[in-house]
Amino acid sequence: MLNKKVLVKSVTSLSEARYCAGMFVDYISFDLNEESEYYVPKKKLEEIRGWLSGVKILGSLGTADVSLITASLEEYGLDGFLFSPEQFHLLPLVDTPLKVLEWSDDVALLPFIPDPEVILLLTSAEAARENQLADLDNEILQGFDFENVKSETERINGFAFMGSFEKQVGISAHSELMEALEYIEENY
Repeated sequence: MLNKKVLVKSVTSLSEARYCAGMFVDYISFDLNEESEYYVPKKKLEEIRGWLSGVKILGSLGTADVSLITASLEEYGLDGFLFSPEQFHLLPLVDTPLKVLEWSDDVALLPFIPDPEVILLLTSAEAARENQLADLDNEILQGFDFENVKSETERINGFAFMGSFEKQVGISAHSELMEALEYIEENY
C-alpha cells in the first residue's frame, strides 16, 4: 500500500489502469479531448472503469466552457476533474467534489487561488521547493518526472505521473511507472 497520494494522468489502457488500481493509486485521469493523442472514448473508459475499484476517476478536457466540463462530469460519471493551468479561473464555477489543478507557473500566485480543497499538482520542480508552499492549506502533488520520488521535499503529499501507451494489447510501456510506485511503496 502506498503511503503517499498518487495520481496517474492520461491513462489509455486497461492494463495500466488495473496495475494502478492494484498498487492503490489514489487517482487516475483520462483525457476526454478528442483532439488529444491520449483521448479515451466513452465506451473504452466505461470498459476500463468496470475493472477498477478503490481509485478515483478524473477527467480532463481542453476547454474553457464550463457547461462542457459539467456535462462531461455527468456523462462519464467522474469523481472529479483535472484542470489545466489555463483553466484555473474555472475552479469556482465547476461543481465537483474533487478538483485537481495542474500548475507550472509561479507559486507566488497559488495563495490567490480561492479554494483550499483543490489539490495542487505542481509540474515545475522549482515550484515544489519554494518556501511559499508552507503557507498553503492544499494537498500538493509533485509531477511528472519519475525521479521526483527520490526528492526530499517536505511539503509534498504525493506524486503524479503520466500514463503510457500500450505497445499492443496487454503490453504497455509503463516500466518507469512501476519502478516509481515500487520506490514509493518501499521508501515512504
